[in-house]
Amino acid sequence: MVIDRIKYEELKNYKQLLLYQNYYFAEIDGNNIYRLEDYMNEIIKAFKFPDGMFKNINSFDSYLDWMTDLSWLCGKEGIYKNIKGFALFIYNFDKMMMSTPEIKKEIMDCFNDSIIPFLGRRSGTCSCGRKNQGI
Repeated sequence: MVIDRIKYEELKNYKQLLLYQNYYFAEIDGNNIYRLEDYMNEIIKAFKFPDGMFKNINSFDSYLDWMTDLSWLCGKEGIYKNIKGFALFIYNFDKMMMSTPEIKKEIMDCFNDSIIPFLGRRSGTCSCGRKNQGI
């Protein structure tokens, strides 16, 4: 389970490999993310949160609760029955939240400290704007 920066030219092959391995992957664009609320709304769409499930979009506690669940995507009752793991692609990561780097750091800390370790038990992966941080 890693956070990694990949080159745009490698993206197609990387996504094909993940599809072959039955990973669910979500994609968001950092160009559209200026504030925490923007990020949360993009995550809600990318991970197909059920309507009304994730209401408190300004709370990292709510965010962590749902990002370490994802049961609506996989398992017996999930949308996709055979998901082996998860991947998040953040395009234009360097442009994301340029005016609020402390919130961007907190988001990445959530991945490193909580989300990746939890989903790592499900063999997930995360690809975004940090280099070679393995767990």
